[in-house]
Amino acid sequence: MIDRAERLRPLGEEYPGGMTRMAHHFSLAPQAVSAIIPGARNVNQVCENVAASGNGALSPQWRGRVDGVRSRW
Repeated sequence: MIDRAERLRPLGEEYPGGMTRMAHHFSLAPQAVSAIIPGARNVNQVCENVAASGNGALSPQWRGRVDGVRSRW
């Protein structure tokens, strides 16, 4: 799973807000999901999670890019 997530890192580096925000927005994309509970190991990760918590889900364009990477898994 870590290797798969690493394949998304180049997209995360381009995504406004970075990998954490992209992961949050990806997780919030399905209509059935109204909240996520992210984990954190340190204060820095808590701050990243808080910053990433707004602005809803991935745009269709970003979703397509993520799905393109995921289709090669």
